[in-house]
Amino acid sequence: MREIIEHYRNNERDFVKVVESFPTNGDEQFLFYIISSRFDLQPLINDEFRPYHGFHLGAARRNLINKELNVRWNKMSESEIANSLEPIFTDKLFRLFCLILPNPSVLKTYKIYNCQKSKIFDIFINSYLFLAGIFKKIKKILRNILR
Repeated sequence: MREIIEHYRNNERDFVKVVESFPTNGDEQFLFYIISSRFDLQPLINDEFRPYHGFHLGAARRNLINKELNVRWNKMSESEIANSLEPIFTDKLFRLFCLILPNPSVLKTYKIYNCQKSKIFDIFINSYLFLAGIFKKIKKILRNILR
């Protein structure tokens, strides 16, 4: 694998050519491409099933938080998603990271799946999301005024 990786690190044109051939921005496709160039993955490929690889916060990032949509994307029930997220949201180090560098996608996901286990953390999240909402509205008003 090293020689394949080095090839694309040293040959930007080849890298760009391959990545531009993918329908999306290509990170997962490129990884699959380089791995499949070295290993025969055909026996593992089945268009009917994609194994669970973690909860996708992209839905929250694009304001598509919708339990039904998340269940479809993740092929898990709502309770399975909530149960899989609970150990993450109850982890003290993870909560510390959220306090230091709040991520709206993570915080919205925390709220929608009712992962609340700490009153102090819940207050922080609710306050942060409330203030973020106000900031977003102020930004929109200012943008309209300055046009």
